[in-house]
Amino acid sequence: MNEFKIMIPSDVKLIEPVINALNTIAEELLLDEENKWALEISLREALANAIVHGNREDNNKYVKIKLEWDNKKFTIIVEDEGEGFVPSVSDNTPSLKTSGRGILILENKMDSVKYENSSTGFRLILTKNIS
Repeated sequence: MNEFKIMIPSDVKLIEPVINALNTIAEELLLDEENKWALEISLREALANAIVHGNREDNNKYVKIKLEWDNKKFTIIVEDEGEGFVPSVSDNTPSLKTSGRGILILENKMDSVKYENSSTGFRLILTKNIS
């Protein structure tokens, strides 16, 4: 199992460098465009949620990111220092809201989505079968 770990302050400007690291790994794995896009949009959404909603953009709080992969699956783990939440998937009704569809995106693009509250924050575990 291969892995990449990084911890970033809660600043949305730091999302892009993490996405760039993911894309480099995806290129090295020769992933098809569908899998690359699913991983990218899911990581982007998870990071935005952790920074904005979990840590409330408090630069004194951090987001931990761990990417794990082998030739069959790719796992993204994002952990913030927030209080966590109880996830609920909306009903696919079209909405004009500018937020609130993140869980639906994750559930649609990934093969497994797990939410865990911990003593130090909230952890999101996303898994995509890539073989």
